[in-house]
Amino acid sequence: MIFTKVPLRVSLFGGGTDIPDYFERFGGTVTGFTINKYITIFSSPVEIDQGFNIRLSYRENQDVCDLNEISHPIFRSALIRRKIFGKFHFSTMSCLPSGAGLGSSSAFTVGLLELLNKIQGVDQSSMSVAKEAIHIERNILGEKGGWQDQLHPAFGGINTFDFTKEKSILRNPIDLDTANLNLLNDNMYLLYTGKLRSANGIESSKTASSTNDTFLKETFGIAKEGEKILRSNAFNLEELGKLMNTSWGLKRQLSSKVTNNDIDDMYKLILSKGAFGAKLCGAGGGGFFLVMCNDKAIQSIQSSLGGSMITKIAVTFNGLVNGSI
Repeated sequence: MIFTKVPLRVSLFGGGTDIPDYFERFGGTVTGFTINKYITIFSSPVEIDQGFNIRLSYRENQDVCDLNEISHPIFRSALIRRKIFGKFHFSTMSCLPSGAGLGSSSAFTVGLLELLNKIQGVDQSSMSVAKEAIHIERNILGEKGGWQDQLHPAFGGINTFDFTKEKSILRNPIDLDTANLNLLNDNMYLLYTGKLRSANGIESSKTASSTNDTFLKETFGIAKEGEKILRSNAFNLEELGKLMNTSWGLKRQLSSKVTNNDIDDMYKLILSKGAFGAKLCGAGGGGFFLVMCNDKAIQSIQSSLGGSMITKIAVTFNGLVNGSI
């Protein structure tokens, strides 16, 4: 049995400017990082004929003889594209739910492609894996959204990705010194809103308009400012938190589906307890808040909302990790 372990991601700044409709006109930039929460995908050859060619185990179980019979769209598209013949059992595990704004769908696509690389003996660069995942999700399956979700898990760590009008992707890693990395890791949490959502539906509601273009141009500027803060030797969590708040304020104006009264109330409570800043991860509508705060603030938040809704996170610099059992 072989496996690929792929990290989930937090999009810190610039989300929305990585959508082709925008960056092909103005250019785009995003800054984010992978976290120590993972999806693991396993594969094992099936050596005895059991009446199927492919067995899938995820939220559902499915046995098929024909790849076209696979109901899971990413499994189906990737296996057909890679022309996977033979008999295999694929299964997945994740410590956090999908549909929570952490790029799990794209992380899964990236991880599955890397697993298929190992099955087929293919050596593919991280950028090539990410671009193939983008092609499957955005072109073959027609899912809405940007390009950063496939890039972060393919590389791991803290990165800025710039997108040019010519569709080029430029990666600029951010290397924090040990003291600043520890400061960041010691003050980061995910807070679950209690609601999962479809990112595709929310992204579809963010139709291009002159108003949204204005918001996204401001988002672009915030992403550049956030990158400067992260690269600065005088790393300041309060500045980073304030910028997260500004970013969230712009993002919630892109569509009425990005937020609701419950989310707004939770956000206000987070800030009232002394957090430096917070923003809803991913497309919006539910999932997890990224919360930047110290121990005193998180204890106050926990007492108000319950500890089961909060999980500690840290940056991970591992992208795709392969292994065997």
